Amino acid sequence: LPLRLGLAYPLARKFRTGLTLGMYSLVIFTMVFLSSMSTSFNGQVENYTDDERGGFDLVVSSSRSNPPTTEELESVEGIDTVAPLFPGQALFQPDGYDEPEAWPITGASDQLVEQGPPALEERADDFDTDAAVWDEMLADPNTIIISGWFLQGGVASTASIIEVGDTMRVFDPVTEAETERRVIGILSSDSTFSGGFLSEESARELFGERAVASRFYLDASGSEADARELGRTLQGDFLANGVE
Repeated sequence: LPLRLGLAYPLARKFRTGLTLGMYSLVIFTMVFLSSMSTSFNGQVENYTDDERGGFDLVVSSSRSNPPTTEELESVEGIDTVAPLFPGQALFQPDGYDEPEAWPITGASDQLVEQGPPALEERADDFDTDAAVWDEMLADPNTIIISGWFLQGGVASTASIIEVGDTMRVFDPVTEAETERRVIGILSSDSTFSGGFLSEESARELFGERAVASRFYLDASGSEADARELGRTLQGDFLANGVE
């Protein structure tokens, strides 16, 4: 009797019952889907951070017109190592691109490679380790390490995918001087939008006097909490330099 009474109305109003169950199912599906997506993304934060950080704790960006010096940052208590970086933007034209595309690029110092550079997702066949790729980048100014989405989102919709081993034409956006760079590695993560890494010598060849150390990777002594506090201290102490 309870079963018959319980099914009496649903069987008498099948369409209304179906709509009610459908709406309820849609709500539950949406909640489960959003929870799964949120958990998935949150779970990747640490992985992306580890791939990006290398052997460092903080990345510091500053004003290009008034950046702090390496010595000023090294003098701050709690900072063990400072790796200056030389960010800029160049024009790149790989095979398949009808026109050069603008993209950020970063000159890397020796300190970055010595302390521990970002992880690589892919490297050229003639290198056995990621360390060998970074050493080659420092030694050969004609090489470059790019991010996984290098030049993605540009206007050249028919452009070919850039792969390890490809050689790209590179132009100075101001002087339009042309050089070439060979891709020897691809970064696992580029959440700091470095665009790609080349040596400091290569950056100076591209940008000349416009190659300014306005971004820094910092290795901080102490715990992660100490590093976060140090980051807030740096923003206050170097406010005039636009440190973030």
